[in-house]
Amino acid sequence: MRGGESVEEYLRAAALTDRPDFRVACLERAAAVLNDQGIVHAQRGDLETARSLFGEALRALPGFPGACRNLRRLGEMTRIDASAPEL
Repeated sequence: MRGGESVEEYLRAAALTDRPDFRVACLERAAAVLNDQGIVHAQRGDLETARSLFGEALRALPGFPGACRNLRRLGEMTRIDASAPEL
């Protein structure tokens, strides 16, 4: 590829990043990765980091179903039962 062709190819690739569907795909992938990292931390018992990562996934893509579901599960896991007797 010659210099001029390289520049043209770069400009075509750069133009793709301006497309809304490309941006949405990038945000979806970022949210999925953050959600997956949160799952790993939750499985290791690091619930605060997991909660933070699920929150980051939702900031990247509000309403992301996986992060919503996992935050709900995390809340259920860590909720203290008010009817349980105190020790």
